[in-house]
Amino acid sequence: MEGATEEYNEYLGAKTARIVSAEQVENYTVYVIEVAAGTHTWTVRHRYSEFSELHEKLLSEKKVDKNALPPKKLLGNMSKSFVEKRQRDLETYLQMLLQKHQDSIPKVLERFLDFHLYEIFGVTHALAEELFTKGDMILSAGEVFHMTPMQLHAISTRLQMPRSPCHSEDARSDLSHVLDFVSKLKYLQVTGASGNLGSSNIVVSSLAFDMAMFKCLQQVQINQCNAKLVTGLDSLKKSLATLGVHQSTSTIKDVLIPAASSISQWKTEEETQDYLTSTVVPTWSTVTTADFSHNHIQHIDESLKLIPKVEFLSLSHNEITTLEHLQHLSSLTHLDLSHNSLTTVEALHTRIGNIKTLNLAGNKLETLEGLCKLYSLVTLDVGHNSIYQVSDVKHIGSLPCIESILLAGNPVTMVTDYRTKVLATFNDRSKEVCLDGAPTSQKEQDTVAVLQAIQKAKLAKEKDSKRHHKKLHAASIADADSADTASTASSISQGIDVLSTSEEHLRFEVEALRQQGGENWLTAFNVRQEDPQPLLLSPSTPQSPHRSPVSSPSTKRRAHSGHRSPARARKSPGKTPGKKSAHVPSIQDIQSSPDISPLARPTSLPLPHQPVQPTISVEEDKPKETQTLATLDNAKFTDYLKQVIQQKEETKDTPEESEDFRHFLFAGCLSIESPHSEF
Repeated sequence: MEGATEEYNEYLGAKTARIVSAEQVENYTVYVIEVAAGTHTWTVRHRYSEFSELHEKLLSEKKVDKNALPPKKLLGNMSKSFVEKRQRDLETYLQMLLQKHQDSIPKVLERFLDFHLYEIFGVTHALAEELFTKGDMILSAGEVFHMTPMQLHAISTRLQMPRSPCHSEDARSDLSHVLDFVSKLKYLQVTGASGNLGSSNIVVSSLAFDMAMFKCLQQVQINQCNAKLVTGLDSLKKSLATLGVHQSTSTIKDVLIPAASSISQWKTEEETQDYLTSTVVPTWSTVTTADFSHNHIQHIDESLKLIPKVEFLSLSHNEITTLEHLQHLSSLTHLDLSHNSLTTVEALHTRIGNIKTLNLAGNKLETLEGLCKLYSLVTLDVGHNSIYQVSDVKHIGSLPCIESILLAGNPVTMVTDYRTKVLATFNDRSKEVCLDGAPTSQKEQDTVAVLQAIQKAKLAKEKDSKRHHKKLHAASIADADSADTASTASSISQGIDVLSTSEEHLRFEVEALRQQGGENWLTAFNVRQEDPQPLLLSPSTPQSPHRSPVSSPSTKRRAHSGHRSPARARKSPGKTPGKKSAHVPSIQDIQSSPDISPLARPTSLPLPHQPVQPTISVEEDKPKETQTLATLDNAKFTDYLKQVIQQKEETKDTPEESEDFRHFLFAGCLSIESPHSEF
């Protein structure tokens, strides 16, 4: 017995009690008792009458000597000296009781010193007595049973001790009653506390306990405990359907993987990673509801994929800023993310496409754009965010299943006619939507109908305007294409005109050279062809050489070379007094003249490069000695032309008129219709 006592004292420590002070309360004295059991200490308060009641109960159980308690005193019991003497005597009385019953403390003494609240054996004895009388009733009613971390800690510690379950003499205090009850329990709630437990030095969050004693739990909720000190929770994976952890963790991983701190790499059973380097963690295959609200979770870690069949997930009242790993929850239909630090929810449909109820209240959202494709969404709570304008709500107006939306607490609620403007965004379903908990009234429905009619008219007008702009744009493109076609045709026409003019000029020069050069006209023509000066033409419709002596190439060439026609040379070998000589304008004069249209002014651009003409030798071009009929006709026609020109010069016309007459004459001779076109 002595060896067992030493082992017990080494495990839990000895139990002691001492009265540390006495307090005067009205007409009686209260004694403050400090109790110690191992490393745990606490205080209790009792007056002398309560000591007397304890002594009577112990006497009835023959647990104490009759004269062990200090006697009563009716007079002078409030004096300081008497109170101090009684305090010492009562402390001696308590120490005697504890020393006498160290191994098995009587139940009345346990209650008197609060062992049932703070000491392991006292806690289990009290729980066993309660379950002995009420256990079966609780199980049959299917009620949620409430336990404290201290009770679970005491049971876990008792199971580890090499002691008999029936430590007390009373069979009702047998630990087996507790073990039988917890193995059948289905609904459990463990509620701790912040700080110390009661008047003790026991810190609730420091109490470790094992959940492996529970075999049939379907629902468990843990409040204000340290999740890292809760073991055996994963043994409930095959039966647990509802899991709730509040004010107990900063990561989801500490709950779903109790041994997370000792595992560096892990994988689920469905994944195909390397088994040699990763620890296989079984999934919580039966959990459909997970509540991790009111914790200090800052991000959603990958352990969430260990609850693939969860339908309801609450992460409210945490410190979450981003949404991650929600795509692993394919069965999720209800999500609570209220009162976090979310500022945006972009493309939420890629993560929770089957969601029906979504709570985003109490965040920092400014727009609902990320919710525009949640087509199965029925209820949405975005109250107390930072939504300022009705246009930010339009993104959810096309959702086909939405029935209820909460916007209370947002700045948008201060907008004039806020309700009707928001309801109008839901188009034909506005009367089916419940806004801020209130259904749409008939008056609001009528107002919404007017707003929708105005909006439809506005959209129709915008559509017509866009259609009109498209037509104008198409017309402008067609005009531009026509202009390009006309410009191309004009360019081609101008090129043809230039080529035609070039051909006429060439024929004109050939005739002039044949008239002036006689038999050597071909040599002179070859010299002209080697002239490096370009032939300048007007971009407008070219005039005939006999109509525009200024633009006539032969005139320009004569102006540059100093040649004159034979008739002009014979008539005026020098300058005629009183008459100005004919002035051939230069290119600069024509370009700068205000009387000439800019389009008619010659440009300095040369004609397109003409193919090299084959050189004809003079010997090959000489007339043969045998004269044909055509040669004689040409000779007669030449004499006739000379006579006509001589008669024209005798009419004393101006040089310009004489020049025009010769041009006209030669042009007529060179035309295709002329009988002397060969000439």
